Amino acid sequence: VSYRTGVLKNMNTCKQKKFTLIEILAAVAIMAILAGITTGVIGYVRNKTKEARTIATIEIIKTALEQYKEKFGYYLPISKGSYVEFHTDSVSSANNAAAENKKNFNQFINYQSLIGQGKASGATSGKHYYTINDGYGKPIYYCYPGKVNKGSYDLGSLGSDGKSGDGDSTTPDGTFGAGDDITNCKQ
Repeated sequence: VSYRTGVLKNMNTCKQKKFTLIEILAAVAIMAILAGITTGVIGYVRNKTKEARTIATIEIIKTALEQYKEKFGYYLPISKGSYVEFHTDSVSSANNAAAENKKNFNQFINYQSLIGQGKASGATSGKHYYTINDGYGKPIYYCYPGKVNKGSYDLGSLGSDGKSGDGDSTTPDGTFGAGDDITNCKQ
């Protein structure tokens, strides 16, 4: 008799406890919450990285523009008061004065360091040129004389939404520098 009770006792202790449906659902809910938080954090970090890259690109161009002004007494006159995309061939070679300005500006900027942040976007006279893009893959814009910074120039990005200020325009306008725009002319 003692043999049988011993066997039954061992069989009862070998049974494994099973998870209930509530426990399984609770574990799945916790994993879903953690996945949602992780996705949000990753998106935030990506956006901050793009913003930092944009700020760095603008600073490189600003430094070159300031060096150009220090040497020649004025900022690079390529935009005639309108916003233009800043790229490695910003002026037409048909205009000798503009071509000379561009040649003079090129001594202050290392386009190779910016091309990694830009992309091939066209060709002029058989040469490729590169639009200098922000961290979001959109063009950096330049305007001299500035519309916001009247005494100097406006330089910047339309930011993560790709729209000027808080408006709907996909090119700089009167609200350039407002909203999430990353510029030297915050409004």
